[in-house]
Amino acid sequence: NVDIVTLAMNMYSQGVDPKLNFSDIHHVRDIYEHCTGMKVPPRQPYAGDLVFTAFSGSHQDAIKKGVDYMHTHQRPYWEVPYLPIDPADVGREYEPVIRINSQSGKGGAAFVMQQSFGFNMPKAMHPEFGAVVKQACDKAGRELMPKEIYSLFNEEYLEVNSPYNLKSYKLHEENEEGAAGSNPVQFEGNLCFQHEDHPIRAVGNGPIDAFFRALEQVGVQNYKFVTYQEHA
Repeated sequence: NVDIVTLAMNMYSQGVDPKLNFSDIHHVRDIYEHCTGMKVPPRQPYAGDLVFTAFSGSHQDAIKKGVDYMHTHQRPYWEVPYLPIDPADVGREYEPVIRINSQSGKGGAAFVMQQSFGFNMPKAMHPEFGAVVKQACDKAGRELMPKEIYSLFNEEYLEVNSPYNLKSYKLHEENEEGAAGSNPVQFEGNLCFQHEDHPIRAVGNGPIDAFFRALEQVGVQNYKFVTYQEHA
């Protein structure tokens, strides 16, 4: 006797086509459970609910680094630690790959934010946000779902109205001769600090430069711009 799913997927993970289609492993499992009246264990290879799940912080960090490396270097083959195959190959998704609990590492929450919501957090930010998530896990006494992690990120970094609150702004690219995208950008906004609204306006080489120049006009200079990423 042999578990044909495990045998076939072991062959598949090593590059050998077993000539069996398990691209929808959930459907195969549902048929098995309906016909036999038995449940597939959570850690059953390839088909179990938790087989593509990492609880360990070190495992989560390794998975994130592996996925990032593949995307950065455009690797043609699947090479991710602790995941012998791409979960998508059997109809699974990245979302449940990492579960966040109080034992999760600093990279786990960052991985969820990247895979589920497209946020590429700077590496120096991982420990800080990881501590926020760990504290929430300890308080709840359970693992957190991706939407809950996003809510924590939103509360910690986005819904912050002090000491500065940019209430509104608009950008305008000034028309000058030159290559497209090289024209100066005008920034206009309404910045609230010290309990007062301050209209700010400046022109710069781009939106970020124009914004920083506008801040200087109202005496906001005690900051350090480290890096930024742009994505849709």
